[in-house]
Amino acid sequence: MDYADIWNQQLLLTLLLEGKDRPSIRHKTSVDLEADSCHGAIDWPLLAPGVLVPYSEDLQHGLPQRLNERARALQELGNDLVAMAQARQAEPLVGQTLTGVISGVQSYGFFVEVPPSQVEGLVHVSSLKDDWYEYRSRQNRLVGRKNRRTYKLGDSVEVVIDKVDPLRHQIDLTVLLPEGEAELLDSMAADDDTGRDED
Repeated sequence: MDYADIWNQQLLLTLLLEGKDRPSIRHKTSVDLEADSCHGAIDWPLLAPGVLVPYSEDLQHGLPQRLNERARALQELGNDLVAMAQARQAEPLVGQTLTGVISGVQSYGFFVEVPPSQVEGLVHVSSLKDDWYEYRSRQNRLVGRKNRRTYKLGDSVEVVIDKVDPLRHQIDLTVLLPEGEAELLDSMAADDDTGRDED
């Protein structure tokens, strides 16, 4: 529980304990402030002006905004700590081949969730050497220009964990191509190198 929750609970408690259940003492019928049925049935100020003074002062000094900013900062800190811990868990897996599931696709690459800790790593488009890949935002996928291979959300892929940087919460991955394609790609790269040497 954070301070914003405590402030809200204090306000609700004040409404329940000191709230007016009728417009004036002369009215015989009252409204049960704790019941759902009171919603829309109240057209009078619930609290006396003197009771509202501390809350209006808090609002004037921006207390709710400050509390919300602090809560957001704490949430971000917690997310960073979880990401750092997950990256640290992935450090011993560097160099290993794992099967993961694509959990996000962007123009610069795609994210793969890998076991056992379900950490997310990035396969950058620059590491996809077999083709030039285009991002198709409507289908949320990367499509190769020549071989028409696609990488889309939910696809299962084999990846190698190349590098882990726990401080930046980054895990760099490379897609493992099927054996025949990997050998073909290596021979094409070797042919390109020998062609350059002859020139």
